[in-house]
Amino acid sequence: MRLILVLLIFSGVAVMPAGAQEGVAGTGVIVSRIQTKLNLTQDQTDAVAPIVEKYAVQRRQLRQNMRAKTINRAACARQLKQLKVNERMELSQVLSNNQLRRWDSLQTRADKHAYQGERREVNGTSG
Repeated sequence: MRLILVLLIFSGVAVMPAGAQEGVAGTGVIVSRIQTKLNLTQDQTDAVAPIVEKYAVQRRQLRQNMRAKTINRAACARQLKQLKVNERMELSQVLSNNQLRRWDSLQTRADKHAYQGERREVNGTSG
């Protein structure tokens, strides 16, 4: 479950599966993992942390709006996709090209896992 949460937080288009608790991993833990996976310097880590936090909050709000039915799923997906683009643009000002490629790779993996989780939720299955 922890791996899925981390992957979902990495993902800009992910929608949390039913029953998953937001904020379990926390932004600090996520930033620490990003620091390790991307081999960030301390300066990069300090610059990445507020970016990750900003977009995590925005994604969380969109998911809450979708659950509250104040936004439909398609509109939520479009907005989440745009957040992902914006987040990548901001991160590109901090990360090297190699780190940005690694970030993209992590995003792709997270998107795949999020999609599988959404399909399980729609089909009424778990795990």
